[in-house]
Amino acid sequence: MDGANIMGLIRDQMLEIAKTDGINPSQTYVRMAFWKIAPDVKIGANQREPLIRLIKKVVQAGHNVDIIVWYPNLKTRLASVEAADHAKVHDDLATECQRINSFRHRGIVRLYRERYEGGVGASNHQKMCIFSNNGSRIAVVAGLNLENEYYDTIEHPSNGNVWHDTAVSIRGPSVTIVEDEWLRRWKRVQAIQSHWILAFKKLKNHLTTRGSGKNSVAIAKNPNEPAKYSQNTLVQIALTRSRKRGNINDIKKQLVYRIGKANRYVYLENSQLSDPEIVRALYKRLAQLPHLKIIVITNIGEGPLSYMTRRAWQQIALRHRDLETVYCQTKKGKVKFKKTDTRGWSVKDTAHQWLFETGAKRLIQMSDSKLGRISDPWLEKDKVKFRHNNVGQSIRLSQIDRIKGKFYFYTPLWIGNYDNYDTYDSPAIHSKLAIIDDKFLIVGSANWSYRSMHYDGEMTAFCGNQALAKNSLEKLLKHYNPNRTVTIDNIFEIAENNLWAINNKKKNFLKKWLLIPLEFCKGGGKDDYDSEYGFGESKKAPDRSEFGEMPHPHML
Repeated sequence: MDGANIMGLIRDQMLEIAKTDGINPSQTYVRMAFWKIAPDVKIGANQREPLIRLIKKVVQAGHNVDIIVWYPNLKTRLASVEAADHAKVHDDLATECQRINSFRHRGIVRLYRERYEGGVGASNHQKMCIFSNNGSRIAVVAGLNLENEYYDTIEHPSNGNVWHDTAVSIRGPSVTIVEDEWLRRWKRVQAIQSHWILAFKKLKNHLTTRGSGKNSVAIAKNPNEPAKYSQNTLVQIALTRSRKRGNINDIKKQLVYRIGKANRYVYLENSQLSDPEIVRALYKRLAQLPHLKIIVITNIGEGPLSYMTRRAWQQIALRHRDLETVYCQTKKGKVKFKKTDTRGWSVKDTAHQWLFETGAKRLIQMSDSKLGRISDPWLEKDKVKFRHNNVGQSIRLSQIDRIKGKFYFYTPLWIGNYDNYDTYDSPAIHSKLAIIDDKFLIVGSANWSYRSMHYDGEMTAFCGNQALAKNSLEKLLKHYNPNRTVTIDNIFEIAENNLWAINNKKKNFLKKWLLIPLEFCKGGGKDDYDSEYGFGESKKAPDRSEFGEMPHPHML
């Protein structure tokens, strides 16, 4: 959990391999694939060890380090400054790798700057490592990138770089499945080399290596079958991948299936929850089991991702058995409706229907934080319908300011001084994690978004082990709220108590990470999604009289 531990594991594995004598490229090696690797990244305890130095140590010991990174294609680079900057980072990494190879060490480092097979704007977002030491292998499937900003400790000191992430290390037969996906991607550069016309034009721009010909891209498959690990955990590796002949979306299929089997709780962490089918699976299971606990830890954010996450929350909250009152804006002004005073209550979800009608060709754009306006009105057809005082009511979800009940999404908040908004801090919840019923721990690179479930290259591990799932949940909840022990059953009570303490400026709650209920501020233009539903632009919070005056307009 979190960058210090994850990067520390990567460092320790590389140092162990650097200590191993002998040259056997099929038995001892390091293989990595990441969305982004910065050439100046430092890993290990207190970020003391530059990754480039670790690579050099492994190569000096006579072993190969083979790395795959996503490299935006030309159309994407021309369309996006961020993509062009991303490519330059990997060009700089290639220069560093070439410098290591110039010393003619016994081993080599090879860097494949892979153009993703998906469409323009999509990327290969997988994050994995395979370490083999004399044939004994361990794999790491992660959510973080190898950049300095992703380094953070479990304590999350409020220093302007607060980042929460998760990963899972795997031993046993499932390592082969992780490595097979890595090898599949490496074969794409081998295909370029085998085509002599393409090789001359492309290989130089795709592969940094030493030498030429087939040996420059040759890769040895590990002949050893990993032994079953003593914990005897069922691990399934699932993928998302764009292809010309249809997409692979096994991650979503597996997650939706597991949600459909949940009996006690579903716990999710991510920067977003916006895939309509995942949201639909949650509220359908809630309809079957009204006492099911759905816990979502996410970011304070702004823009389309926050808009879609708020819509996901509304779709669940408006169906929840503990829903009390809906506050909304109508032509007649501000009104509120108590659910107990209504009949015929129903919630319309057009997102799921729209996906199948149109193929969701433009939903991928919802991940673009610069998007200010959506051309399709489909999302605004989401409504809640009911009769109140024998009068039919139809309220668009975009008209709803606030929902009072006992179901929230949550976010961690740290406050140094109640009267100084600059001391309010919220971490980047970059973790891509789910835990279901103390039975399944689900960790990987995939966000819970439509883009990650359909377009980007992703990898997620589904680990079926009761002790692992239970201990992971306890560890996660404990590191969020040091004042009290948080559990699935008391998280609502604790979050409301934290909010009460903040509203009343209780000093013993300062300088601690506190879970609070997350809602979204509303203000700004009618069609300006970036400001209307984001935290950054709004300067006015809706009335929260049951909790008292909110001290911070960015927090609700």
